[in-house]
Amino acid sequence: MRSRKPKTIKISHTDQQELKWLISDGRTQQRVVRRAQVLLAMRSQKTVIDELCQKVQMTRVGIWYLCRRHEKVGLNAIYDAARSGRPREISALERVAIEQYERIETLKAQNEIALALDEKPNIQALQ
Repeated sequence: MRSRKPKTIKISHTDQQELKWLISDGRTQQRVVRRAQVLLAMRSQKTVIDELCQKVQMTRVGIWYLCRRHEKVGLNAIYDAARSGRPREISALERVAIEQYERIETLKAQNEIALALDEKPNIQALQ
């Protein structure tokens, strides 16, 4: 039993072609393909949301959220939104300095071992 017709979305012809290409391309991430299938299905008023939910394994809320996001950002709605993540605790310059320090300390240790074994030390480490 259908209570009301789903709200359809409008997708331009070029965006439709792009979505169809993404679906048929074998290298596209499956979550992107699933979102593309939802957007293409939501163009029609004949779409039964419960059947679409089962087909793409998404909830009604997830489908609704994707459609509203498509209205705001367009075709980019099928891709994951950028996330801030955890900020780095050290800067890039500090990271480079640490790596250089580790290299120098490693060479010094190697030279100490070479001297202890009466071998020729690495001159670069001494400079």
